[in-house]
Amino acid sequence: LTLNIADAEAEFCRLIGAFLMEVSQLETMLQARLAQAIELPEEFSNIIMSAFDFARLCAVTEAILITEQAEREGEIRKIFNECKRLNEDRVRVAHGLITHDLDGSFAIRAVSRSSFKEAWHFGNGELKGLIDEAQGLMKRVLLV
Repeated sequence: LTLNIADAEAEFCRLIGAFLMEVSQLETMLQARLAQAIELPEEFSNIIMSAFDFARLCAVTEAILITEQAEREGEIRKIFNECKRLNEDRVRVAHGLITHDLDGSFAIRAVSRSSFKEAWHFGNGELKGLIDEAQGLMKRVLLV
């Protein structure tokens, strides 16, 4: 039983790392897409992009793309709403309490900053789905 819990813990940690890596890649993709949209000279890219957290980067990029492509506003809003939701999941993963119950299942306990209520999130299957979602969003951001 101990070995099974250790294996489950290692797999859960691997999935957490994979998810955080994919969100980081998505953030880099958003930065590149914004830089392209505003024709930001490369020598200013790090200076400008470092000023944005993920949520603000989404808001600014969304506004610029809607200004440029008003006819695609609905599609753009949908993509960026999904990016923002994924970032909320990232915050839960990065800042929540990672623990397991008696049967060895792992989950993350997070407390809402607005309601102050706790909730449990992200079994292994949910993390795999979030990894896939991040990868899909990267492709969609490139095409908008």
